[in-house]
Amino acid sequence: MSKVQIFLYSIILSLFAVSASFASPVPQSFVEVAERSMPAVVNIATTYKVKAIEEQQMDLNDLLRNPWPFLNREPGEMEKDVPLMRSLGSGFIVDPAGYVVTNYHVIEKADEIKVKLNGEDKEYKAKVVGHDRKTDLALLKIESNEKFPFLEFGDSDNSKVGEWVLAIGNPFGLGSTVTAGIISAKSRALNIGYDDFIQTDASINPGNSGGPMLDMNGKVIGVNNLIYTAGKGGNLGIGFGIPSSTVAPIIELLKKDGKVVRSWLGVTVQKITPDISEKLRLDKQSGVIFSSIMKGGPAEKAGLMVGDILIKFNGQNITNSNAVKVIAQTPVGKKVEAEIIRNGAKLIVEVITEASKEEEIHNVAGAEKGKVYFGMRVSDINDVMRKRFSIPDAVNGVVVTEVQRGSMTSFVGIVPGVVITKVNNENVSNMKEFEAMMEKIAKDKDSNGVLFLLNYRGVSQFVVLKEE
Repeated sequence: MSKVQIFLYSIILSLFAVSASFASPVPQSFVEVAERSMPAVVNIATTYKVKAIEEQQMDLNDLLRNPWPFLNREPGEMEKDVPLMRSLGSGFIVDPAGYVVTNYHVIEKADEIKVKLNGEDKEYKAKVVGHDRKTDLALLKIESNEKFPFLEFGDSDNSKVGEWVLAIGNPFGLGSTVTAGIISAKSRALNIGYDDFIQTDASINPGNSGGPMLDMNGKVIGVNNLIYTAGKGGNLGIGFGIPSSTVAPIIELLKKDGKVVRSWLGVTVQKITPDISEKLRLDKQSGVIFSSIMKGGPAEKAGLMVGDILIKFNGQNITNSNAVKVIAQTPVGKKVEAEIIRNGAKLIVEVITEASKEEEIHNVAGAEKGKVYFGMRVSDINDVMRKRFSIPDAVNGVVVTEVQRGSMTSFVGIVPGVVITKVNNENVSNMKEFEAMMEKIAKDKDSNGVLFLLNYRGVSQFVVLKEE
């Protein structure tokens, strides 16, 4: 090789080195972040009791799709054996006193919860401080006076697509496992609950639920929550986490009050599509449009109308992905400014937020005011419930809002959202009538159970319930 060739070759190598220095290298700090963070990540084991069915095994997915095949079971079909079922998940400690963040679905059915710190054989019992179904979050407290390692929340709003993240969890019950990837997308809407997910290609598998998603500073910017999979199985390179901007305030509320109360406007919001934008002659496709205004709600009281376009609320710009979240996280009872577009003109409307009516359905604390009948609580039907449970307008009665685990009601397949339209062949249209009928039946010593006519999303079925 000539001196000229050697000189040119050295120049080319130098250019490659310079270009590589501008590229985003694989960080050398994975080890440091993992070592600092793993002691605060816990494995969660839950135990719950179920009653087996002799003649037909109850499949949860089948039950959710169509509960009616389970409605004809007689009490005698239930076995007396009560086996213990176990499930595994992940969580992480956020306070040295032993407060643990996880997903609600990890501990939803738990009769007993135990947590184990990474690398330790000792198990600790934990209790549920509070949960929030809307965001699938739960806060636990380890029953110990020890001081525990903990993680701090980072700022998910400032994280960027392409940045490195670590996911730590308990996939397939294998114990604490660390995986790495990048943020693939932000504000991902999946049409479940409050949509605002971080998408990542870091491997997240069954059992990772509730574990932390960490930035390169070791701060929690998300809680591992969902995976995209073609079937029963593992990671396909698309996983989702609940951003810390959502998690942190929810956890503070759960720690303080044990529940979450959200603000409510009494509106249905709809994404503004290019076609809608064109028809309304909007300069840009932003905000959301009100497709319905509930009678008597805060929006109606403030003079908001169907067709109004909400572009700013309480000082925050509104997009399709953040609209529900921004409204829900506004303090209850606060007077705020809603900036809207109506007939092409911008207007400022003052709105006073109210506590969400929907929370009365989901919070057990809110449902405790009603009596329990055969292990279920019922309520009058309102507009929010009709939308939430897809109750047809022609169906009237009382709606089941809670079913107690282990009750006869749960084993015949009655689920929240089922409407009771008749009691002993008499029509029932509201709670007052329902309670009067149930009191009358309770006084009847010859009563041999109660005949209910149930309606679930337009399909009716009779079922007899007897006291256990």
